[in-house]
Amino acid sequence: MKKNLGCVLALTLLSISGLATAQTTAKQLLGGWSLVSLETDTADGRIQAFGPRPIGYINFGPDGRIAAQFMRPDIPKIAANNRQKATQEENAAIAQGVMAFFGEWKLLDPKTGEISLHVIGSSFPNWNGSDQKRFIKVSGDAMTIINPSSPSAGTSTVMLTRLK
Repeated sequence: MKKNLGCVLALTLLSISGLATAQTTAKQLLGGWSLVSLETDTADGRIQAFGPRPIGYINFGPDGRIAAQFMRPDIPKIAANNRQKATQEENAAIAQGVMAFFGEWKLLDPKTGEISLHVIGSSFPNWNGSDQKRFIKVSGDAMTIINPSSPSAGTSTVMLTRLK
């Protein structure tokens, strides 16, 4: 397990250092982005918490606000058609299949693509009120985000495409 964790850490550092080859500007981040993939390298291996074809959006506002929503496309509907009457199994599937947060963002280093996030609210309550780092690279209409502090206890790589 320690060996796997060391490999994950080494790959993360290589991924982050690879992002340092191009400048990232705040203007490049602005607007809406559609989720293409989200994979997390953990001590137990690579996982796709939202399945092989996740759906979602991130919006970077010019006012420094951010909102993100990711989910599995196959979350089961609530049989009672009332979210207040969902079963424990339905609630578990929703909680495991949805990640959303909002807050404030700021580009810290254009060379590395490092941004700071202040999470105001999240469907993962451990993030509420937290300050976090991400590393972002934009190439044309493609964005890659490295999250070294994923709620899945690993390093996530998020691939997005610009909304048009």
